[in-house]
Amino acid sequence: MRIINDNKLHNGTYSATNESLNYPVSNLDDPFLAKRAQSTSSTETITIYLTTASTIDAVGHGLTNANSGTIRLYTGAYTLAETITMDLTYDPCMTYMTSAISSVTKIEVDLAATATSVYIGGISAGEYYEVKYPLSDISRGQQDNSSWIQTISGHSLSNYQEPLRSVPLTFHPSTIAESNLLIELYRDIGIGTPFFVDFFEEYRALLPPLYACFSSPPDDTGIAVNRSITLNFQECK
Repeated sequence: MRIINDNKLHNGTYSATNESLNYPVSNLDDPFLAKRAQSTSSTETITIYLTTASTIDAVGHGLTNANSGTIRLYTGAYTLAETITMDLTYDPCMTYMTSAISSVTKIEVDLAATATSVYIGGISAGEYYEVKYPLSDISRGQQDNSSWIQTISGHSLSNYQEPLRSVPLTFHPSTIAESNLLIELYRDIGIGTPFFVDFFEEYRALLPPLYACFSSPPDDTGIAVNRSITLNFQECK
């Protein structure tokens, strides 16, 4: 499991080649994933200058109708360090560099769609936090915020809201150090702060990447050193 919880692009300088004034590219620096940036054509190049040169090994992106895309990372005085093809199979998704790249100063994102305009609703980049023991008990639940009223005669009125994914993961770490790292991960992020999480990179059909937050403190139970730790991930939009 990999998590981007420290967005190095925050407060950067954003620009786009075919920016729509109604959906400006500055929307990408917003915590709401649904607040998207959109182009006036089927292609778009987004350029982001970082406020501080940073180490990047992962980029999270979501809510896009693009069919293809690439990410270019520049270091120092804008020397091209790597070009990566984005996997747009899932929404949102995660893209990983072949290795961590230090002193990244600029990122360019190319997008292309078959529609008349292309949009994307969020970009985050940084160093991912990896939990190296992803074998766990999984509950792939849904939080349904819809409201409905049913009369005694069976008439039903509903205000349907698309359910949000709710994913509790129960880990069974083999050492105290691994247990404490899970607790520290929660303590570093806290409740309600959105982040990108890639649960199982090799099994995304089982559990796709998610823009999520911790909805509650971890459940840390067990006898002595034999612990089970449950982290509760709640989808954010």
